[in-house]
Amino acid sequence: MREYRFPTFEDGVNNVGREDQIPSTSLREARNVDLLVSGQTAKLRRRKGRERVVAGVGCHSGVAGSDFVLSVDSGTLKLWRDLTQAPEEVATGVGEVGYAEFSGGVIWSDGVQSGIVLHGGATKPFGLPAPNGAPNVGASPNGGLYAGEYLVAVTFTRDGVESGASDVVSAAVAEGEGIQLSSIPQPADADAINIYATQANGETLYFRASIPVGTSAYVLGALDAKRAAQTLSMDMLPMSRRLAMYNAHLFSLVGDTLYFSRPFNYQLHHTTEDYVLLGSEGNLLLAGDDGVFVGTEDGVYFFGGEEPQRFTQSWVSAAAIPDAGLSLDGGFVAGKLQGRTVAVWWTVDGVMMLGLPGGTVEPVRDVEFRATTAERGVVAATTREGTKQLVTVLRNPGARSPMAFSDSVTIEVHKHGVQ
Repeated sequence: MREYRFPTFEDGVNNVGREDQIPSTSLREARNVDLLVSGQTAKLRRRKGRERVVAGVGCHSGVAGSDFVLSVDSGTLKLWRDLTQAPEEVATGVGEVGYAEFSGGVIWSDGVQSGIVLHGGATKPFGLPAPNGAPNVGASPNGGLYAGEYLVAVTFTRDGVESGASDVVSAAVAEGEGIQLSSIPQPADADAINIYATQANGETLYFRASIPVGTSAYVLGALDAKRAAQTLSMDMLPMSRRLAMYNAHLFSLVGDTLYFSRPFNYQLHHTTEDYVLLGSEGNLLLAGDDGVFVGTEDGVYFFGGEEPQRFTQSWVSAAAIPDAGLSLDGGFVAGKLQGRTVAVWWTVDGVMMLGLPGGTVEPVRDVEFRATTAERGVVAATTREGTKQLVTVLRNPGARSPMAFSDSVTIEVHKHGVQ
């Protein structure tokens, strides 16, 4: 590959200053080349260009796991364990997909369908909706219960995952009677139905029995009270394609609401506690080192703290180009940040922002370089031939500016110059 040597351009690209005022240490524009600075010289290296890895039609929403690749091809989410082999179909009829990585693999969603891909490529469904309504309850002539009032609820289970609980209902029984359950809610896809009930005149619901799916009536008698119910007032986490994982919680940005899961239980959230109302439509969600960065129509906010219920909120930048951001290991930016999570995003003003630990934010070379604003964008981190780069793809660049009209797609690759 041919290389050319020029006087140093250690100040990188400058597309902001007037052309007659740009210093000789800056480069106005460079296309299809990498600018590699070393000492007092700069080496321009031509990029290798594109290489088709697999054939597809209308491919989008790609992600690379540690041992698999996922991408949507013609409305089908496909999984490659080996790019030289035919892919497996994960789901059909999907739209744009977002992903969140966790210790066991990747969680995916397009806001309608969701799923999990485990390390090694095995797939499983995500979430189990809570029962719709509650069973009818009353007294049964036999059962051996103590007299009193009993609270009753049911849940669904599948592959060791338990849904949120149904509404809690009460039944009054006399000495020696049981509780008759009828019209028990049925799941669309589950293995069993769990029944919970209190002691006589008690308040804590305990696991009492597990019955097969399809059982619509059951008499609950004097069974041992086992573990307490763990999923009262909970339901499946509302999902979207904007996902992030932070401090053992899965976050999902849906409209003007930021939802988060129970810790280490990514599929459940408390319906009255586990969400934040943003005040305007959300368009960006990125995990940080000690919080999450959330983009809205009003700007980008940092929600910081260990527990989402006690987050503190602060405005950190102008509004972001929707989805034009990325969370990554801080070692990509600077050695001292190795092992810490940082976030980068483009604002509608064309400035790349760097979200650091603690929620502090710094613009990246905003005096020298600005990108074209756009309807939407995406950012990826790559390392090619030892050079770290952030690749930005913008949809309909210039469309958000009242003075610009375009229907093109611009791909810009910028040398990451943060030290």
